[in-house]
Amino acid sequence: MLKTFYRWCRQKLGYEIPRKLRVFCQFLPWSPVLVFVDFFTSVTNFPIRTLRAASRLMATRQHQYRNELDLHDSHAIRWALQYSKERSGVFTTVSSVPDFISSHNDDFPSWCKAHAILSNPRSGIVEDILRIFQSCVSRFGEMKGQRLGGACLETFLWLTRCSTLILDSEELEDDSTTELEAHLTSRVCHILELILNRADDDTKKLCSHAIANMVLRCAYKLELCSRACTMTEYFMSQVHTRQMLLLEISRGYRSDHVEWQYLFDGGLLDYRSVHHFTTARLLGRDISGSLFGYEPRAPGILCIFRSEFAARIFHSCDPISQITSVNSLRSLCDIATHFQEFPQSSREIQVYIFKLVDAILRHATPNPQRPAANHSSSNQMEYHLTCKKYAKVVFGNSTSFLDSLTARPENLYTHFFQSVRVYGIGNDFTLSDTEIGIRFDLYSEVMKDVFTRLQSSEALEDEWQRQKPQSLIIQRFLEGRVRDVGDLLGVSFVIDAEHLVAMRALRASSSEMRGLIGITAHKLGYSYQLWEGYNIEMHAELQFYDPDILKPT
Repeated sequence: MLKTFYRWCRQKLGYEIPRKLRVFCQFLPWSPVLVFVDFFTSVTNFPIRTLRAASRLMATRQHQYRNELDLHDSHAIRWALQYSKERSGVFTTVSSVPDFISSHNDDFPSWCKAHAILSNPRSGIVEDILRIFQSCVSRFGEMKGQRLGGACLETFLWLTRCSTLILDSEELEDDSTTELEAHLTSRVCHILELILNRADDDTKKLCSHAIANMVLRCAYKLELCSRACTMTEYFMSQVHTRQMLLLEISRGYRSDHVEWQYLFDGGLLDYRSVHHFTTARLLGRDISGSLFGYEPRAPGILCIFRSEFAARIFHSCDPISQITSVNSLRSLCDIATHFQEFPQSSREIQVYIFKLVDAILRHATPNPQRPAANHSSSNQMEYHLTCKKYAKVVFGNSTSFLDSLTARPENLYTHFFQSVRVYGIGNDFTLSDTEIGIRFDLYSEVMKDVFTRLQSSEALEDEWQRQKPQSLIIQRFLEGRVRDVGDLLGVSFVIDAEHLVAMRALRASSSEMRGLIGITAHKLGYSYQLWEGYNIEMHAELQFYDPDILKPT
């Protein structure tokens, strides 16, 4: 017992009882001592337990208060929209909606919750902003109040966001809420279609993005309903409502700056062979029989539709490198979440999402010539989520290099070139989520083309002046990415003098491509020809007389 008491004093009190005092303790009456120790322990533990319980209670109360505060703020915004008499007050209130959502960027769940509260049809905010927006637009589609109408249009872009990450966090809606949302969405689309006929180019793009957001938002919610494990009457009613809405807003989608084609002879998979933005009229023919009958393949059709519809949106916005609007980049970030992931993603989709990530990383990089508003933490979070989607679309996984992308955009190029593998004659091909397979003839052609363009820098095209050469090389590689063994048939494998000159120059000037050039030359057996002592002029002369002698074996 005494040893236990000594140990307790040493551990709890930090006091070592002297040896002489221990001899004295042997003659003490231990019953009062034990009572004293019990009392002392309870006295010291009670405040600690009380403080811990109070801190847990405070954290719970703060969380509940935060949720109630969100609801009160939404009610205050609606009250201000309804009873503001001056136009300046209405403009301030409408402009505060995006700021309110952006203020919850401390973590992703609270940001999604703020968006869900304001975009919920039951909150009344969408209906009030729609009423104000209608007052700014004539029946012929002319904007009478450019400043207030532009604020309403920007707010609609926030309230109709189609990111799958946001929609996954929303709760299931009842039938009445679904019908109200369908009614408001139809009215908003009708007004935006009127504006498209008379608006300027910037307003047209914002309107097109807003309608595209609503199309993809409706398609994804319809897909979630159709994937329900039991198709009860509750889900059937919601599916029917969303079907009608999707077919209505997709058929009515128009834009003057976009070319349209109506395809009735092919299926949804033929979207990839179309070089213009394709209307969703095809959706009515393809899913009317399967989706209305609740067949199991309906969700798969919607997934393909969303991915290809999003690709057409990107096609209409290309070149993406010229986009400087924060609203447009944010909309494209949301639309990109609907792309299919590797290996289902097409080469075209992989090129588009790389262009987007390349653009937003350069846009988010601090630059003294840009205003500081473009680098808010809200935008940084959305850009980081888009980088994760890029990794899944191109590689099929989330890689570890994403954390350093916003700090150093060059890491995007470095990681890609580290993942490239060049295939020559007789190489065994295996589709992998860690490699980008490229034919040797494409590799050589792209490198020689880049070197030739950089040599004549005065005659560079606009696209080459806006973007880095590494970015354009990656786009060419993704366009010709090897997807199966059949893509390797007929590979041309000739090491000519132009190839060697280009490889030497690019290896010396580009740190991102230096490793790829060296590894490729070593694996394919011509690394010695890149040495400085190798005579390229003699190589060219031998190639002129006997081209076959210069093919590596």
